[in-house]
Amino acid sequence: MLIALGRPTFGLRLGLTVSRKVGHAVTRNRIKRVVRESFRQGLAPAKGERPESGNGFDLVVIARQGAGNAGNTDLVRDLEHLWRQFAAWAKKNRR
Repeated sequence: MLIALGRPTFGLRLGLTVSRKVGHAVTRNRIKRVVRESFRQGLAPAKGERPESGNGFDLVVIARQGAGNAGNTDLVRDLEHLWRQFAAWAKKNRR
């Protein structure tokens, strides 16, 4: 699940929440590593890149119970889908 909140300053910030219901500490940390890396590679803007508007977003990814059973490939595929959806939404809802 992805929650996006607008903020007045430029840039994207990522927040993660992975509860104990998802799995043990090793599983939760693996999920967090995969999410962070996917964010860096797929959504984080290149250094020095600034959009036309100065608005940024705080993104919160909430891992659900089934995420602990998913492999890394499945997680990356689902995250890439989320990033594409967010990018389309953000482009449409620019202030």
